[in-house]
Amino acid sequence: MIYYKKFLKSAEVGSNFYGKLITFLQFIVLITTIWGVDYFQYLTLLFPYLSFKYGQMIRRHLSSSEQKPLFHS
Repeated sequence: MIYYKKFLKSAEVGSNFYGKLITFLQFIVLITTIWGVDYFQYLTLLFPYLSFKYGQMIRRHLSSSEQKPLFHS
């Protein structure tokens, strides 16, 4: 609980969104290292899968939109 309050104070210092996000990620890493849980490893395994999946969807959408003209002249 002490760690959480400390990280909340550091998140208030970084008032922008990215500062809060980075301090939140640091807090998650701290919790996982204290408890010895590999949640962070699961997250790092999940991110490439999601980016690959959505990248395929975006590429498919782009290739299908190239074949069909948007505006009929």
